[in-house]
Amino acid sequence: MAQVQQFERSFPSPKKRIQRPATVTYDLVCVGFGPEGLALAAAIKDNNPSSNVLFLDQNESFPSEFKNDAEVISTSFLYDLATLRDPTSQFTFLNYLRIHGKLENFLAHSETVTAPSSDFREYIEWAAQKCADCVKYAQEVSRVSQISKSRWSITCRDMKTGNMNIVGARKVVFGSKEGLKIAKEENVSTVVDESEALQIFRATEAAKGSLSSATKDLSISTRYSQMCIKAVDVYNSIFVDMEPLFIRAML
Repeated sequence: MAQVQQFERSFPSPKKRIQRPATVTYDLVCVGFGPEGLALAAAIKDNNPSSNVLFLDQNESFPSEFKNDAEVISTSFLYDLATLRDPTSQFTFLNYLRIHGKLENFLAHSETVTAPSSDFREYIEWAAQKCADCVKYAQEVSRVSQISKSRWSITCRDMKTGNMNIVGARKVVFGSKEGLKIAKEENVSTVVDESEALQIFRATEAAKGSLSSATKDLSISTRYSQMCIKAVDVYNSIFVDMEPLFIRAML
């Protein structure tokens, strides 16, 4: 019988809290749905829409990182969620402008390839809404257990009701500002006691691989310029049986 390997974060359990057994096994469960997770969700929606995936995030809605609407994104708007991966994607910034009737005005008044953060924030929120059917918010992940080589169990608490739920997955990815990390399928045996649920991956190096210190303090612009490429790498690793994606704009 396969040894169950797990890492967990403990918290008080109110009376009558029910832990429900996993009834669905997803192709992929991603812990965290920030911009990095959104870039991955967009790649999946474009190329493998029939896959069964779930993103879990402790926020009550998609987190906005653009606090100053007057700010201008310092890198090209072409470094969005999808253009490097596929310029014809439904998730490009230019497609967002076209759908909302803003494209002509944007091009007429844009002397550079940068964009106001207000436009880019609305674009990101629009893309997040397009992926809302595969996201559950207000979910605090407390345990990710490796049941076998191809099956994981993810325990999460609904932060609104306090109910505990368990979902199954064939692959697990951790998403945060540091990037996307695929949970390794060996040596997962670490107990975590962190103040924030998504910091669970920080203390579980055996599960997610070490983080590069050079990526921890990236600016928003730099992060967005790298997200698309990272999402393609993770997608290719997860959906190994499908035709691999590639950075089409670079060919």
